Amino acid sequence: EDMVNYLWQVWETVGETRNELMQRRRRNVQEMRRRLVKLQSDLSLLKTILGIFGYTISRIEEEGKVVTDGFLESLEHWKTLVAVKNRIQNAESMFESIDREIDALLSLINMRIEASLDLQNVLTFWLSIIFGAFGGAQLVSAIAPMFGVGNVETLVLTILSIVVPLVGGYLYYSRKRWD
Repeated sequence: EDMVNYLWQVWETVGETRNELMQRRRRNVQEMRRRLVKLQSDLSLLKTILGIFGYTISRIEEEGKVVTDGFLESLEHWKTLVAVKNRIQNAESMFESIDREIDALLSLINMRIEASLDLQNVLTFWLSIIFGAFGGAQLVSAIAPMFGVGNVETLVLTILSIVVPLVGGYLYYSRKRWD
């Protein structure tokens, strides 16, 4: 009974986490993930214990069939065993449901993290293109006069050293996005 109560508490915690995720609260995603992984670990341990209980009940049931003592039969211990087996089956069903829900929520969290990383990669890509283009432009404008290039030619080369990487980055990113 205490285990079933614990499972209902876990189910409530999982439900709260699901609501937080659905409302797109991003501030505690790592904390949510940590909490869910801990719950999943606890449930795994409890599932193992539940399996041991089930095995023990089966053994008691088998050994109880051997006993033909009238007193033991009058206690109707089999009713208790049936009740305990039913509780174990109910708990196993709850474990399975909670475990699937936790897996789904962890997948949702991972998808959000991956989406954030994809956005970060795009931003990093464009920042590297932009800063590289302006760095190249500064280099061109600094060394062009050393080769006797005039002001107009230096300006054209500087503009090209900015525009070519930006256009190339745009074309690369557009093609990559559609692949």
